[in-house]
Amino acid sequence: MTKRLQTFETPFDVYTEVGPLGEGGAGRVYEVQNDRGDRFALKCLSPDKITSERRKRFKNEISFCQRTTHGNIVRVLDTGVIEMKGTMCPFYVMPKCKGTLRNLI
Repeated sequence: MTKRLQTFETPFDVYTEVGPLGEGGAGRVYEVQNDRGDRFALKCLSPDKITSERRKRFKNEISFCQRTTHGNIVRVLDTGVIEMKGTMCPFYVMPKCKGTLRNLI
């Protein structure tokens, strides 16, 4: 049986999962591709790990990245929500880097 790839929609674009890039304490990062073939990284809170505190921290993370311009801070290109396992999970889209933060450190 083939795994169904996630599709993440926003008001401005549609992103299809290419594959996983990593996982942390509250969510996952996927490599995604839009309809034009451009590739990005997408960070999404995991439905089984969402709490009100994690949702608040994720919102603060997005806000900080949107208002702060610096070469070492990720740019948020798009945001949205997706329903997973009956839970609305927020996500954001960012440029895909050549490596992970862990590898760069």
